[in-house]
Formats: sequence, structure tokens, C-alpha cells
Amino acid sequence: MNIRFIILANLFFLMSGAISAQTVLEEITVTARKRVESLDDVPISVSVTSGEKLDRMSIRRLEELSAFTPNLQINENATQQSVTIRGIGSGANQAFEQSVGTYIDGVYFGRGRSARNPFFDVERVEVLKGPQGILFGKNTIAGAINVITRKPSEEMEGYIAGEYFTETDQWGITGVLSGPLSDSLSGRIAANYQSASGYIDNSYAGGDEPNREEYMLRGTFVWDATERLAVTLKGEVSSYDVDGRNAQMVAAGPLAGLYAATDPAFETELDYNNATPGDDFDNTDTGNVTLTLDYEVNDSLTLTSITSYVEYDFTNNIPAEFAPVPEYAEQSNKQEHDQFSEELRVHFVSADSRFEFLGGLYYQTENLSIEESFNFNFSSLIAAGVQLFPLDSSVITFYDQDTESFAAFGEGTVNIVDRLRLSVGLRYTDDEKEVDKELLIAALGTQTRAPGQEPFARIIGRIPHAYNLDRNDTDLSPSAGLQFDLTDEAMIYATYSEGFKSGGFDAQNVGGALELAAFDPEEVEAWETGGKFTLLGGAAKLNIAYFNNQYKDLQVAAWNGFAFIVENAASATSQGVEADGQWRITENFTIGGAIAWLDAEYDDFPGAVCTAPQQTAFAATGRPAGQCNQDLSGKDLQFSPEIAGNVNAEYSAPVGNYRLTLQGDVNFTGSYHTALDLDPLARQDGFAKLNARVELAAGDDRWSVALVGKNLTDKKTTTWINDLPVFRGAYFGFIDPPRSVGVQARISM
Repeated sequence: MNIRFIILANLFFLMSGAISAQTVLEEITVTARKRVESLDDVPISVSVTSGEKLDRMSIRRLEELSAFTPNLQINENATQQSVTIRGIGSGANQAFEQSVGTYIDGVYFGRGRSARNPFFDVERVEVLKGPQGILFGKNTIAGAINVITRKPSEEMEGYIAGEYFTETDQWGITGVLSGPLSDSLSGRIAANYQSASGYIDNSYAGGDEPNREEYMLRGTFVWDATERLAVTLKGEVSSYDVDGRNAQMVAAGPLAGLYAATDPAFETELDYNNATPGDDFDNTDTGNVTLTLDYEVNDSLTLTSITSYVEYDFTNNIPAEFAPVPEYAEQSNKQEHDQFSEELRVHFVSADSRFEFLGGLYYQTENLSIEESFNFNFSSLIAAGVQLFPLDSSVITFYDQDTESFAAFGEGTVNIVDRLRLSVGLRYTDDEKEVDKELLIAALGTQTRAPGQEPFARIIGRIPHAYNLDRNDTDLSPSAGLQFDLTDEAMIYATYSEGFKSGGFDAQNVGGALELAAFDPEEVEAWETGGKFTLLGGAAKLNIAYFNNQYKDLQVAAWNGFAFIVENAASATSQGVEADGQWRITENFTIGGAIAWLDAEYDDFPGAVCTAPQQTAFAATGRPAGQCNQDLSGKDLQFSPEIAGNVNAEYSAPVGNYRLTLQGDVNFTGSYHTALDLDPLARQDGFAKLNARVELAAGDDRWSVALVGKNLTDKKTTTWINDLPVFRGAYFGFIDPPRSVGVQARISM
């Protein structure tokens, strides 16, 4: 179907109506530009998900949020979580910082692990699409996720909520108590516990996986020290433990016979069955504390200070077999990270409101320590009859990185005439990194000659310092925009901005070659034009935007069958159209939707890593498979479906002394590649998933019960597919949860 027809039909559906609506939509306020303002006034493409919807649809993690937000992809890969907006994200390397910045209550969480906490007691989540470098800083080259948690209430309140879902055997409980502690002090305590027994049947080891257990405790206190000074202190701790993995073989490759002989139940259909023998676990503990001071000097000037400390540590083990064979390879990680940041901000609005300025200074220090082990035990496979060179080995990497960042930024807006505004911004960034990397290599060979193989020499080696390097990246990023009010209910805008993501060092390169140790910064030039419209007397809203983002030196990590190869892809362009809207047809019935068309491809990428079949063909010519390259110029970026969107509806009406609420969402996407090398076997076909909810609540909202259905169409989809280590032709993938039905209950004070 023609994409233009789909977009036009969607817009017509949102704007049309046979009768004039008698009710209006509630205003949505955001902090997408670091001050509170109406979403209708923000010249940025922003998707907002309310905390109420997160609770109702049991959206507990970032991965689940992406299904409700077109052009946002959040997926688990082999080593970490990846976040992609409009086809731009970071690859699977522990040293990578995300291309999409995550902010929680104004604090930058530079590592995916530090922001892996489940959503709970959240006011809203704002997804800002496109570079946000001026106000949010480096490493927002693709966009930003801005999470705002709930603050203490003016009156005493509290609730306990619980839920249970079938298939995933997931249950959870949340408790919140909030209110004033004195005339000037208020507090909010929130706690959450989640547990799940998994939805993958491990036919080899027995039992279901992954088993998850997580908890989170947060305390927030607000002290109105004076009429003009507010002090907010927030602290939280969390633990996130997983045993097993939602992984499954999707192609058996050269060991199909051995797999079937070892486990008669083995197969590669996506049916929530796997056969992994190894010890697969992932345990993360996090903590953070934030102190925010807001001081109103006068009616025109406000000063803000945000001081924060964030830390986490995690351990995991990733067996590489993904099938019923003797354990022959595994990767284990121990990682510690801590971050301190300070932001000082000034916000000025002139008395006549014709000029506004927001600017400030930002400072951050960060320490990252990684101990990573790759262990190979090929002798066990040789004993099973597999043709391999006889090698048992370990490669242990000790990686320590210190980062110090400084930035100065400012953005001013002036009303040229009553309806026309001009904004100009500038940010200077100075980013220093120092890394100390040490390798311990122990390779124990045997003189026993395997059939067709040469004996492998016995080696025990240690490289005291593979390298000790430092780098300094500076950047000056400008922005400019025009905003014009066509009427009091219609606004159009056009913006230009530049973004920057700092360079770094490869945490997984084991060769010690300095030319392979580092990667350079990314840069982007971005154009966006759009409009925001209030229709039908406030009963409907429509937002639409066209964007064109041109990237240079993209940081990528491609799997070649043995390791992730880190490099800077030459250039890429991401362009498209996004539209979303809502229509409150009656007081009780609201519909909405969003749609996105995306064209994201490499402009020039001649040295990309080959797919497994290409490597096999290359090796057949007598050359090393690892030297195989392909040209991806003109090809799609991974995680960039051409079309994606959602349609949602909600009906809520009184029934006697109760209130009945019916809610439904259909989330759909076109096909996309999950692997950077664009291997056809790592392609996810397009799909649509249906979620629904029925709630019955007391008229005074003191209690509620609900029935929730997730993925009611029972679509089997994967978040990531890639080559099995060592054996070309075998593939594994991470599979999403199946259809699941749950019950929710809530009691309020």
C-alpha cells in the first residue's frame, strides 16, 4: 500500500468528525526544553506516555515502551540493551555510550545499566526525537528519553497495587505513601517488587526461563525552605537479577546433527523452546541520589542546581552454545560504574515575555571498570566428534576508563513579532577520557592432532598493558529555529541543529593494536519542520513533522562470528515523516494514533563486516574469513522499519456506583534488520500486536480491578538475531513474550 495514502488516510481519520465535540482533551505539559510548558508549544517531535498508561498496560521496562512509540526501538542484544531512534543507536560494546540519552528527573544516565530500573510511580515519559545537544548535551545525537517520576502530593495519599500474568508467570506489587510531613516538608516513599518464572521451556536443562526478580525503593522529599526556594532530595536503590535467557536457536547450521542427537526435542522454530546447557545469569544493583535546588530570584529569573551521584555494578555470564552441546564458549562480565554530575542553570523571561533565555554549566565525572572473560573449551566438542583445532583458552580483559566532561550552553528565544519567534542556541563540550587496558591470555593447546587439523602450540602469555591511552574531544554545537503561530490553535516550526557524540575506546578488542583500540566522535546535521494543531474546538489534536538527519562517522559494532568489530561507518541519512493525534469524540470515548515513515540508510559504508554466508564463501578462496568486507552503501540501517505506528482507543463511563473503562492498543511495524551486517536470516518481518484492558473501579476511585491482555494476537517476534560464536551458519535470537493475560488490583487510601 502506498505510504503517502496511509499517512493521508490517518490524518483524515484524526481530523474528521460528523458532529462538533462537546468536550476537550486535557492539556499535556512537558519539560522537553527543561522548563514546564504545554506540549502544543514545543517545536520538537515529542511522544508522551503518561504514568497512568504505564501502570494500566503494565509497561515495566524500556523495551515494552518502544512498542507504543513509533521510530523508537529498544532491544536486548548479546551484551547489553540498545536504544535506537529513527534508525540511529549504539551497538553491542560495553564501552559504548548510548546515542539516545536517558534522563531521569533532570539527571543524565549515561549507561544503559544505570537506567535499567523498571517503570513504577512515574508521572510521564517523554521521548524526544532527533538531536537534543543544546539543552541535553552530548550523546543525544539520536534523541533523548526524559523520565519524570511522581513528586510528593499536597494531601496525604497512598495505594497498594498488585498484578499477575499467565504464560510469563509474572507477578508484582507496588506500594506508595505520599503527603505533607510538616507545613514546609512533604515526602513520597514508593516500593516495587516484580518476579517472573519465564516463558521459554529449556528442554535440555529443564524448567522455564528467564527467571526474573527485581525490586526498587525510592524516596522523594520536597522542602519549601522559603517562599522562593524549593529543595528536592531523591534517593533510590534497586536490584535486577535474571537467571536464564529468552534466547533460542533460529538456524542450526553445521551442528544440526549433533544438536538432534543430544536432544531429540531440538528444533529451530520460534515456539518458546530452547536447549541451553550453560549457566546464564545477569545481576545488576544500582543506586542514585539527586539534590535539586530551585530558587526564584524574582518573577523573571529562576536559578536551578541539580547535583547527582549514580552508581551500579553487575555480573553476568553468557554461554555461547544456545543449543544442547557440551559447553565450549562463554563470556562473563564484572562491571562497576559511578558518575557524579552537577548542572547549574538560569532561566530568564523578560517582563513583557518577548525574550526568554535558558542556559548554564554542566560538569560530570565518570569511572567505568570492566573485567571481561572469554573462555573456550573446544576439547569437549572434539570428544563429541566435531572437527576443531584442540584449544582450551581464556582471554581476560581488565578495562578501566575515567571520563571528565564540561559543557556551557545557552538558548535564547525572541518574539520578532507577536506570532513569530526566533530561537538560537549554542553548546560547547569538552570531553576527556583516559583508559588503561590489560590483557591476560592463557591458551592451552595439545599435541594430539585432530582429524585434518594442525597441532596448536601451548601458549601462556600476559600483556601487562595492552595500552594506556587518553583522548580529548571538543565540540561546538549550534541550533536555530523559527516558530510561527498561524492562529491561537495552530503552530508551525522549522529547526536546524547539530549534534555530537564523543569518541572512545573499544572495551572488547583483544589484539592490542592501537589503530583498533579507539573510535572517533559521531556528528549530525539535522533539519526538522512540522506543525501542531488543535482542532474541533479543543476536542482533537494533530502533530506532524518531517525530519532529515545527516550523520558522519557513525560508531558501529558488528559481530564477525568471533568478536564485535568496532569502527566508524562513513555516513548515513535518516529522514521521514511522523504524525500523531488524539480525538475525544464524546466525554467518554477517545481515540488516538501515531504513524511514522522512515528512510534510514548508509550513504557510504564500503568496509562493513560480512555476513556469515559471505565469510564462508570468502574463506573458500583460501583467505581468512575475518578479512571479508562488504559494501553497505545505500542499504538500510538496522532497526529502521519503513513504517510503524499504533492506534488506540479508550471508553470510560459510569455504571451505577462504579466506573467501567475499556482500553485497547494496536501496535504495528514493518520489517527491519536486527543485525548490522544486514544478514537476511536476521530480518524481522512486519507484525501487529493487540493489547487490551477492562477495568471496573469504585466511583470514588478507592479500589479497582482489571483484566489485561498483552500480545493477544500471539505474534512470535525477535528483538535481535545474530551468528553463533565460532560456527558460521548457526544463528540465535532473543524472542519476545507470547500472549499473556493478567489481573490487576489496586486499593487507595
